[in-house]
Amino acid sequence: MSIRTTTILDRIGVLIPGYSGYNTRDEQRRTDKQLREHIALRLEETERFLNDMLKGAVKGEIAMNILELEECRKACSTISAKIRFATYGASALFDKEQIKEKELQEIYRFDEQLLDQVNHIQLLQKQEHDSNFINAALRSKLKEIERILADRTSYIQFNERI
Repeated sequence: MSIRTTTILDRIGVLIPGYSGYNTRDEQRRTDKQLREHIALRLEETERFLNDMLKGAVKGEIAMNILELEECRKACSTISAKIRFATYGASALFDKEQIKEKELQEIYRFDEQLLDQVNHIQLLQKQEHDSNFINAALRSKLKEIERILADRTSYIQFNERI
């Protein structure tokens, strides 16, 4: 059993209107950041998988288009970095505009969609398919991840302006 100790800020925060809501939102943002970090790490695993495929293709062990495979690997790397460093709608305690609970939940929903796509990618890696099929399927999933990430970014930017 874990005993949570209250900090001086927690005790002072009880006296400040809106602090508990801010504290909850801050915890949700931390959770969101951890989820995105997990997704980025999983994509880095996929990048290593693609590197192994690339090595096999260069050695002639796998028959596939090396340029397409390298494009897929680079896309995986780029998307991983975008996810890791994506904005998450942070707002300071005394900001005039606070991001709402509903908006944080919607951002988290986008991140869950990203996780679903990464899970599909991981399943593809484990299946015995033609390497060209795997490459095409991975490219398709990466494009879907890019679309979700763009929707997520647009959602955050739109809600920050309101």
